[in-house]
Amino acid sequence: MPTKTWQKFCLVHSAVCVDPEKSFGNSMLLINPYSGTVVAGLRGTGDKLIRIRIPTKLARMVDLEPVAEPGNFPTVLMSSSNWITAHDVRHPYGCWQAFNSIDHLDTFSGIATRYQTSTARSMRQLARRGARWLGHR
Repeated sequence: MPTKTWQKFCLVHSAVCVDPEKSFGNSMLLINPYSGTVVAGLRGTGDKLIRIRIPTKLARMVDLEPVAEPGNFPTVLMSSSNWITAHDVRHPYGCWQAFNSIDHLDTFSGIATRYQTSTARSMRQLARRGARWLGHR
């Protein structure tokens, strides 16, 4: 039976630390390897949310101070319109260029990455993709 790939994912990061008194800063480096813009959302404790657009084949450094309470270790949930590469960046507070460490975060699909589909549906999708490639749609 043919399968189709989903294009969304989520990530939970539970070791965020931002503390201006102790000069702890935390950011996320988000890398978009695709040929389309990706929209990512970072949600911290309460209603704190950061939305960021990552253009085609570029990276963005996102400071986690707006979603993290200073002095606590909140959990940050990241969701995105497509899979992206994420890195946890530790640095002095307010100076992300002088980072202490960078750790790769394992991203995973928030839903099954593959699901069953019919052969007829796969053929229709293939025909649509070919028509778009030829400029007919």
